[in-house]
Formats: sequence, C-alpha cells, structure tokens
Amino acid sequence: MKRIIPILVIIASCSKAPVQRPIETVPFQLYLGTYTSVTGDTAIVNKTEDSTIISIYWAANGNRAKITFDSVRILPNYTFTDNETVTYQGLNKAIGSGKFVNNSVDFKFTLLGNGSGDIIFNGIKL
Repeated sequence: MKRIIPILVIIASCSKAPVQRPIETVPFQLYLGTYTSVTGDTAIVNKTEDSTIISIYWAANGNRAKITFDSVRILPNYTFTDNETVTYQGLNKAIGSGKFVNNSVDFKFTLLGNGSGDIIFNGIKL
C-alpha cells in the first residue's frame, strides 16, 4: 500500500489540464464591402462587435427579396457558416455556409419556413 500512494502522486502531477487556444480573428478589411453578382444581386458584408461574427445584407436584383443575416460566424480560413432566424415573409430558419476567395464571396443559405428556398450568391467586390 505504501508503494501505491507515491505512484498516484506522480501520475496526478503529470496530468495537465487541456490548453484552450484563443479564437483567432480574421482581419475585417480583407472582406468587408459590397459584392455584386452577374445577375445584379448585391451582398454587403459588415463587421459586428464580435470579431468572429459578420453581418451579410443580401438584396436580390430589382425590387425583390432583401434579407439581413446578422450572425454569420467567420473562421480564420475565410469560410463562414450561418444558423439563425431571419425575417423574410415571416420568421425563417437560415442555415448555410460560404467562403471568401481573393476578391469574391460565395455562399448558399437555405431558408426553412414561410419564405423557404435557397439563396445562392457568387459575387465580386466592387
């Protein structure tokens, strides 16, 4: 029994608590701005107070749908995901993902609810 106690002390002192890495932030200036698709749709990307969240205001060409996605999580590799409730023809669940590449943005958000459908956007920065 005397030998077991020192071994337990050694094992307990060797174990470490897991180290949490800080969330990396993405430089806002690289992707903020207005993007336009070949069909004339517009997406405006804005920063929020949280450096890992962006807001995307999407407007279809002409006097059609306009939706703000204000809880879009951006990752250090310039991809982003969305899972929130938005207002468009009532409340809709919005889920989807996208990415920033060079001077462009691509995303697909699916609305589930009264205004259900897919928003597929591929635009370049103005």
